[in-house]
This record gives sequence, C-alpha cells and structure tokens, in this order.
Amino acid sequence: MTKNVFIANWKMNLPSGFEFYLESLSKLTVSSNTTIIIAVPFPYLYQANKIVTHDTTRSDEVMIAAQNIHTKLKGAYTGEVSIDMLKDLDIQYVIIGHSERRQYFYEDNTIIVKKIEQATNKNINVIFCIGETSDERQKNKTFDILTDQLGILKRFENLDRIIIAYEPVWAIGTGVTATSSQAQEVHSFIRRWIMNNFDNNTAETTSIIYGGSVNEENIYDLVKQPDINGGLVGGASLSLQKFTNIINSVVDP
Repeated sequence: MTKNVFIANWKMNLPSGFEFYLESLSKLTVSSNTTIIIAVPFPYLYQANKIVTHDTTRSDEVMIAAQNIHTKLKGAYTGEVSIDMLKDLDIQYVIIGHSERRQYFYEDNTIIVKKIEQATNKNINVIFCIGETSDERQKNKTFDILTDQLGILKRFENLDRIIIAYEPVWAIGTGVTATSSQAQEVHSFIRRWIMNNFDNNTAETTSIIYGGSVNEENIYDLVKQPDINGGLVGGASLSLQKFTNIINSVVDP
C-alpha cells in the first residue's frame, strides 16, 4: 500500500516555539498509513529528534529529516555535514535534489546521485525532489526534464527508501500552485515511468508527493487525485496550526 506522506520543510527558518510545535505533532493521531516528516535546520536535528521520539510507546508516525548532506563521508569541507553524522543522530530521512539546492548551489544529476548513494548505503530514506522551471513548462519540456531527473534512479536496484517529491519550480514560494489536474498529469507520468523502469509493484508502492505553495486551501483537491500521496509543505509548515490543518484536511484517523 502506498503511504501518505506530509513533509514540513522549514528551510532556513525556525518556527516560534518549535519545541511545542514538535511536541504537538507527536501527539497528533493519524492513520497507520500516514507518515509526518519535519525537515529542520542542521543545528536543531538532535533536539528535534529527541522531542519526537521521547514517547517510546508511540509508533514512528512523526520523523525528523535533514535538508541536505555532502557527497563525501568526511574531509576538509568546512560547513558541510556527512551522512554518517546523520546516522549518529538516528536521523531517518534526508531531502536531496531540492530545487533551491539545484538553483543556488548548482547541484546537478552527478552530485545528486552521489548524495542518494550515500543515504541509501546507510539505510537512510531519501526525499528526492524533481521539477521543471516556468520557462521549461512554457516550452513544453516538462516531461523531458523529469525524464532526465528521474533517470538517475536507474542506478538503484529498488526504490524502497525513496519518496519522490514533484515540485514545479514555478510554484515554489510564489503562491501559484499547479492545478490538481496539472499535478495529477505529472504524477501519473512519474508513476508510469517507475512502472516502465522498475515494475508494477514498485510503481504502486512508491509515494509520490506534491510540493509548490501547498496550503490549507489546495491540499484536499491535490491529494484526492489518484497518484498524489501527500505534500511537501514550505511556508505554510512554519505555522503549527496551518500544517496540522493540512494533515487533518485529508487524513482520517
């Protein structure tokens, strides 16, 4: 069964009262088929993970993710963080390939595939982001761009530890969201690509989520589409109330 996944990506922000935020989410009752992931800035990973795993009687419904890793395990890379460091902190997820990393830090497929290899080699789950720019969409290159970005997954035997997040670059932080039909068209394409390059079971069980100005108003129409399994939430996730409303609007306990 495909899991529903809701990810709060705080980016380089820290919500006011973030400890209360995490404690509150840890008490939220959701279905057993739903995973909630909070991607926090590096300095707060240890503290955040302690908060959400404090109650050992609960399942792992709320997990902590890192927002990035380096391609190397160690070395003279000032300011960088390795996958072994995340492993030491018992972090279970990492975002790789986010459009902001591609745009501002010039990460390409060569860099991204090395990072995915680092994570999967250490049994850490990957939130793999793909998406096209406004110019690429206007030139009808969306599926060509996605095919190129997805192509690096062929290097892996399976996608057991990979969540795919489709985030059209033209919708991130702009307030403009792909319509539910636009998003479904792309998600359906991604699922067919997985089926053609892996197998039916992999296509049916891989979570494919949407990111790009996700909010309380549009999440329901997005997630009710057959191939959209959740959301990668940016700005709206900085509010506990908004993020909780996003989860509750589509998830029945």
